[in-house]
Amino acid sequence: MAFALAKGAQVIIGDYYYLFNPFVQSTIFNKLELEMEDVILILDEGHNLPNRVTEMLSSNLTSYMIKNAIQEAKKYHYNGLIIWLQEINSIINKLAEFEGNDFAKEKLVLKEHFVDEINNIVDYDQLLNELEFAADEVRKKQRKSFLGGISFFLEEWKNPDEGFTRIISEKESKYGPQIILSYSCLDPSIVTKTVFERIHAGLIMSGTLKPTFMYKDVLGIENGIEKEYQSPFPPENKLNLIVPETSTKYNLRGETMFRKIAEKCSTFSSLIPGNVAIFFPSYALRDQVSYFISTEKKKFLEKSEMSKEEKEEFLNSFRAEKDKGGVLLGVTGANFAEGIDLPGDLLKGVVVVGLPLARPSLKNRQIIKFYEDKYGKGWDYGYIYPAMSKCIQSAGRCIRSGTDKGVVIFLDERFSWQNYYGCLPREGLIVSKDYEKLLKEFFG
Repeated sequence: MAFALAKGAQVIIGDYYYLFNPFVQSTIFNKLELEMEDVILILDEGHNLPNRVTEMLSSNLTSYMIKNAIQEAKKYHYNGLIIWLQEINSIINKLAEFEGNDFAKEKLVLKEHFVDEINNIVDYDQLLNELEFAADEVRKKQRKSFLGGISFFLEEWKNPDEGFTRIISEKESKYGPQIILSYSCLDPSIVTKTVFERIHAGLIMSGTLKPTFMYKDVLGIENGIEKEYQSPFPPENKLNLIVPETSTKYNLRGETMFRKIAEKCSTFSSLIPGNVAIFFPSYALRDQVSYFISTEKKKFLEKSEMSKEEKEEFLNSFRAEKDKGGVLLGVTGANFAEGIDLPGDLLKGVVVVGLPLARPSLKNRQIIKFYEDKYGKGWDYGYIYPAMSKCIQSAGRCIRSGTDKGVVIFLDERFSWQNYYGCLPREGLIVSKDYEKLLKEFFG
């Protein structure tokens, strides 16, 4: 029914997935009898596109998947596959033999190394085909097939190295220690460049599409026009502050700094009437600081894994505190830092504590190297700008309409450094340690 209606529609609303997944795009456009050249594309929340595309193009093989695939093969009597799956499990365990001093437990893997190891027990393509045949049969009886998941990964693993990295790692999960073999995309322009070249016209927009030239580069847009507009909301309704008195740098973390951050957050909470949201770079740091936060307002601690129902219940409880005031203690880039609206007097202030810089994992180092090799801006594109985008998104939870009044505070000395300061919206931005006076004056 949806396809039948869409055929006659002038406007179609959908997820990024439908346009930027090559297989899905082809299927949908064929059904709609639509040509890319006739499309005018409008992308909202465009800052999310690079990550969505790289995630879409990446695939993993885990010990958990293999374990479940073996159970699936046993259940449906594909006994010939069981031995091969057990051998694959042995192969990834062998690949994951890390050096004793390798704290990170991750390393690069060559495509040929994994393929050759499988070819030693069975022809790689034969295994792939037999897994897919079994998966097709399994899907007639149940919705999802782990055998199909492994078949898909083996097919993806054969793809080129350019714009990708291959990593074997060991990580803790809710299922216990997991070996993960990853084929991870580093370059979203592998897909996005072609889309933007083919469409009739496109518009990418976001409140945090800054710096625009970075998105133009990483998405492969060669003839784009960059535009930046001032906020349409009255500037007198918003106080933007950088308070350069603390730092979440790893070498400065400790109880003394945690207490200092908590003291500032406690003061902000008491001076800002109503609800306040405080966002931290991680749950671990949030927990270390929140222990020392002293406030008469009710605290709301975000959990890392929340269902849709739990999120809504959490937000409703927080909204209900608007008169007495509540303090939401969340994480930048997580559940409540993006995609929620708390207009009017539901949120009077946001505090962004520290910089959510990516941990120096092997994948993140590969991303930095890739952008350095391609654009000469690895540190900016792979490290600084993504972190600042998350900060600005968190700050954007405050002031959602022209009548809202609120304050945004960036709490970390590094926000005043030029390489970070230059990423922030400049509208009324003040760097000051005299925040108590400014807050009292702003809220009267």
